[in-house]
Amino acid sequence: MHRSGCFTLANMHARSYPASIELGRVMAEAHDIAEKSGQSLTSVHLLLSLFTVDTRARTVLEDGGLDVDEILDVVLDEELEAEPIDSVPVINAKAAKLAESNGDEVIGSLHLVLALCRVTQSLAYRVMSVAGKNPADVRSAAHRALTGRKPRSYRFRTAIPHADRIEPKGGSTTTTFAEPKPTHIAATARLGLGLPEPNFDQLSTLTQELRKPPQVEQELPSLPNEEAVGSRFTLDSDIFPILTSLGRNLTVLAERKQLDPLIGREQEVEQLVDILNKRRANNPCLVGDPGVGKTAIIEGLAQLIVQGGASVGALGQKVVVELEMGSILAGTQLRGAFSERLAQLKDEMAQAGGRIILFIDEIHTLIGAGAGDGPLDAANELKTALARGEFPCIGSTTEREYRKHFESDPSLERRFQLVLVDPPSAEEALQVLDGLRTFYEEHHRVKYRQDALTAAVRLSDRWIHDKFLPSKAIDVMDTAGAYASRHNREHVTESDVAQVVAKIAKVPSERLQVNDVDRLLSMQDHLATKIISHTSQVSKIASVIQRNFAGFTSSRPMGSFLLLGPTGVGKTECAKVVAEFLFGNREALTRIDMSEFMEAHSISRLIGSPPGYVGHEHGGQL
Repeated sequence: MHRSGCFTLANMHARSYPASIELGRVMAEAHDIAEKSGQSLTSVHLLLSLFTVDTRARTVLEDGGLDVDEILDVVLDEELEAEPIDSVPVINAKAAKLAESNGDEVIGSLHLVLALCRVTQSLAYRVMSVAGKNPADVRSAAHRALTGRKPRSYRFRTAIPHADRIEPKGGSTTTTFAEPKPTHIAATARLGLGLPEPNFDQLSTLTQELRKPPQVEQELPSLPNEEAVGSRFTLDSDIFPILTSLGRNLTVLAERKQLDPLIGREQEVEQLVDILNKRRANNPCLVGDPGVGKTAIIEGLAQLIVQGGASVGALGQKVVVELEMGSILAGTQLRGAFSERLAQLKDEMAQAGGRIILFIDEIHTLIGAGAGDGPLDAANELKTALARGEFPCIGSTTEREYRKHFESDPSLERRFQLVLVDPPSAEEALQVLDGLRTFYEEHHRVKYRQDALTAAVRLSDRWIHDKFLPSKAIDVMDTAGAYASRHNREHVTESDVAQVVAKIAKVPSERLQVNDVDRLLSMQDHLATKIISHTSQVSKIASVIQRNFAGFTSSRPMGSFLLLGPTGVGKTECAKVVAEFLFGNREALTRIDMSEFMEAHSISRLIGSPPGYVGHEHGGQL
């Protein structure tokens, strides 16, 4: 029987790849199943046919817990949407491309398994997912079998020797197939699909799909996590399955112009570049308050790498991948699953040879992660690789978490070099808003006036105290754009910004639009209307606050007052009135009743417990 066992790669080198005998048998079964069931060839037929021939792919699928009964149950019981008509040619193209990238001379059944696990629009991919099998794990096991590396959770049977592969001569070859006996799995498949006994002699149409030039691969819609084809920063999902499936390639996003620009922070970026170019212990850790721009600095580094130049040094070919610990922990309920995934991550980083830089936001979550899964947690398992420079990593955390987790573990603290990220000044925050103005104008379809941006920085810095610049100013600018767009306004004004800040701070918007200097000039009159018959005391309090607010003193408190008098004369009321005038709320003060601290040991509630006592690392109320 004459057959053409070649895949033709589209948009690649003008070279054809023959199919191995095992793949020929698999394709014969797939065509027979589709023909006897009166259906066009689909990816599910390809998946079922892998169980009818004794191949390495069948071994991988069975050892991974996937069997034909589960597939048939899903196909017959679940209501699945039809796959795109071009799925099979796309799978063929991917299998051929994988054979070329792996340096194999022919295409085998393992290449077909890898291709089935990569085309997420195919019906076979969805059937495996519904059956409870993660296609990424199947793909990883197939890749390890293809490269000769045994996965930790699989025990492979004897692989079919490479001697069964055929070499093409003149684009075609003659091969005689032994008639395979219908296996139990094949019988089960025929029973489940209601198919008659297959005719193994009808193999004339075996390679019709194989001979079709797979031109449709580029027509598939881009997936959210799919990287640009041909990019020098693209990672192969077969070599780096964990990083590509769980991580976010920041350098590819920067190349596509999908990241917001970094404004300022030149000193921090230069410090990052110097640390990353070190030979050992090249792991910086960004420490700063939430919202000061730690993640934005990493995105700016990715953009700098894409731009290249002498400023990045040896980082010009590096790839920055953001990875969340939550993604690594997801799906690791079984004992040993987390250690297995972490070991795979270490293997992928080692295989990259230092080309990949891992960015872990909230890196303090490494401490204790997976502690119940083995003798060590994630941080302790990575210490050796971090010290040797085999695991290039950038971390970010807050100052509080750094003191709590890193300073208490000196060996882990030595693995990272501290990079402090301070909040920007009001002028620097205004520059950030100016740089991001265009993106928010396009999103909300409005225009920001300059006074609105200035008000966003000034009012957020004055009235929002649970966040930090520039994050809170950006949030105000974003919300003000949505507010103006909802009211059908073309321009965002200072009044819109005041309305937004007033809702956040829960103060009247009219109060926000009044100048602080004018308000302070009338402070004595305002306090006199609330505190009766204490004119001289009110005058002293107002004059001290006005003098300190004018800036004639250093950055000390605006005033320290000791109110003396018998019970009921209005000392507490005076403090509440001052708080209401300055902060817009009578309850905007911290009240400490010293009668609760009469015992010697109770002072620890204020200043914290001494070292050696429970809770000494948390500090006290002050």
